[in-house]
Amino acid sequence: MIDGEATTAITSICKRLDGLPLAIELAAARVRLLSPKAILARLDERLALLTGGPTDLPARQQTLRATIDWSYDLLEIEQQRLFAKLSVFPAGARIDAIESVCSADLAGLEALVRHNLVVAQDDPDGEPRFSMLETIREYAAAQLEASGEADQVVRARTEYLLQLVEAADFEGHDQIDWLDRLDAEHDNVRAALAWALDNDQELAGGIGSVTWEYWLLRGHLREGREHLSRVIAGTSPESVAHAVAMVGDANLASTLGQDQEGLQISREALELLEALGNRKWIARALNALAACEAYGGDYARIEQHLDRSVAIAREDCDDFALASALMNLGWLRFEAGRKSEAAELYETALHAWERTGSTWGIAWARSSLGFVRVSLGDMEGAEELLRHSIPSLAGLGTPWHFCVALDELAISFARACGDDLRAACLLGSRDRLAADLGTVTPWYSDDNVVSQVRESLGVGVFDEAYAEGRAMSLEQIVDCAVGGDGPRTAASSDSAT
Repeated sequence: MIDGEATTAITSICKRLDGLPLAIELAAARVRLLSPKAILARLDERLALLTGGPTDLPARQQTLRATIDWSYDLLEIEQQRLFAKLSVFPAGARIDAIESVCSADLAGLEALVRHNLVVAQDDPDGEPRFSMLETIREYAAAQLEASGEADQVVRARTEYLLQLVEAADFEGHDQIDWLDRLDAEHDNVRAALAWALDNDQELAGGIGSVTWEYWLLRGHLREGREHLSRVIAGTSPESVAHAVAMVGDANLASTLGQDQEGLQISREALELLEALGNRKWIARALNALAACEAYGGDYARIEQHLDRSVAIAREDCDDFALASALMNLGWLRFEAGRKSEAAELYETALHAWERTGSTWGIAWARSSLGFVRVSLGDMEGAEELLRHSIPSLAGLGTPWHFCVALDELAISFARACGDDLRAACLLGSRDRLAADLGTVTPWYSDDNVVSQVRESLGVGVFDEAYAEGRAMSLEQIVDCAVGGDGPRTAASSDSAT
């Protein structure tokens, strides 16, 4: 009888073997000797493990390696070289990358596709991407290692990816296109950075000092910190890349709620950038420092950092840094009870975001402005901003900022409308999203709010709505937040009747 653990292992085996029928059949033959869990643990050496197929099959189909050998041997020499070189792209590669790194042409790619060694698919923007099933890529990597060209090709791959991330614009009109592009390339970037960290710290510094913005926006917070800690440890402390990586690490630390760590890192980064005279990153470091100090309560010092960041950004016409600092100043005014001033600062930040073209920044400013409008009693203005910002942030794939928008705007709006059932549901969604990100539960909706909503609804109803919110899909959360279908709890059914 197959228990739950074995079923999970079998599912993972099929996934790891890319669904290849022969590979799965060969793995199944090993059940006589090994449990599914044991087979799964050994799949890193899958080509050695998966031998001994049925003897009535042709020789080339009796082992997985022999099957790939047969296809590989049908290739011409240059096609075999291209096949081996493509193994350096775990996420596959687009034509420009293959031309740059592998010196390939379309005819060679067509041959690999024809022999079922490479799969051609389109990226979201319509550009073709050529990739290998992981089992086949493992075989190709062994061929590359045996060829003596591995170091050269891996370095070329890493240099190409450095050029790619350096060209990325995470702050302007093409922000979302670049985030989507890096989604497709992320496994390649991971592989390139891992190699660079062990072999070329200058390359590692270049990749890490750019990619942190992607990790922040896409919610790869802990992973980003792990990479950046190694980049910071390995790069020259006098380099701009080292300082920028520290600014990135401070931002990620603050987002994770690790403010004390972020505080120390941002102070060191600012000191270094002052010595280097790099105004662009001084403005951003001041903003990171202010964010890390936010929970310490020294508002006068935080305001000094932000005022200076705003001054530099205005002098340098750096709207991205300006908008970021104005957002934090708006929060500072709100915390001080100066809500009208906070609204004005968020409005000014929104205009700056609009000049940058940052879709994410525009949605974030609208969300924060909506939160202030709720507190000022402007429910009509708040609802308009809610209906724009919540779906936008969800669609952009920026999970931390979506979580903040739920916490501040959506929950506060529901409560101001007297809809504590919806608020309880959104509290559950917020906590689930925060847990998925590995960050602390945010920000506006503190324990007092949870207690108030629970008391209003009663423990049983609150718990049911909260659990429903935790189980919601992203689409359902958005619908609930903007006033579509509400919670489907017994209480909501009762109230409807």
